[in-house]
Amino acid sequence: MHFTTVRLHLLRADFSKALRMQTSGHPACKLNLMQPNLLHATSSNITPVAHGHIAYQSDWIAVREYAVERAGARGIYAVVERPNSVVVVPLTPTRRTVLQKQLRFPTGASKWEFPMGATNPGELAADAAQRELCEEVGLCNVALIRLGNYCPMPGLSPQTATVFVAPVDDQKLDAAIRGWSPVEEITEVLAVSLADLPAMIGDGRITDGYSLAGLLLLKLWLDQRGDSHA
Repeated sequence: MHFTTVRLHLLRADFSKALRMQTSGHPACKLNLMQPNLLHATSSNITPVAHGHIAYQSDWIAVREYAVERAGARGIYAVVERPNSVVVVPLTPTRRTVLQKQLRFPTGASKWEFPMGATNPGELAADAAQRELCEEVGLCNVALIRLGNYCPMPGLSPQTATVFVAPVDDQKLDAAIRGWSPVEEITEVLAVSLADLPAMIGDGRITDGYSLAGLLLLKLWLDQRGDSHA
């Protein structure tokens, strides 16, 4: 079996322009290169033979190419580096949560998602989650419970995502919804029962992988607490 050289082709001019539009006015949202040490990260299939070099970089992502060897053949493995991220699931005693409808440039579609975002350089995941929840939904100074973390795209990127639940009373949630105004590409927010989420997933209103993983971790947490009705 021949090892095929794989490169990530980007429409660099258009892509860079879109990223500049997204980061305009947000100087803190710069890429914090993780520079993973893959030179010694060997496996039975792929072995790095040289340190990687940056083939493409913007404010949000970098593509680092590694010379690798597989079954005696040489090739290139492209790794996407991007900031770690957080997902926050607000949750009321009546089992309601908040979703936000966000336009995503790569897909050209607006779908419902949990509040989420990238960590800034040096920022703790819990602090990033507090910031995103306050900026995007208007729920500020809410206690957080860490549910866990996962790797969204382990074959493409070393990025990790940390999921939090934010317990909040119904009155505070409703007040945040009433006082909300559009933020960047977020066009709507919605208070919804957890019981309604399976239907929204089934009919395609929720397709975001971060939200789906966040919902799974929430379900595991609720099951461990004995909240079988949720």
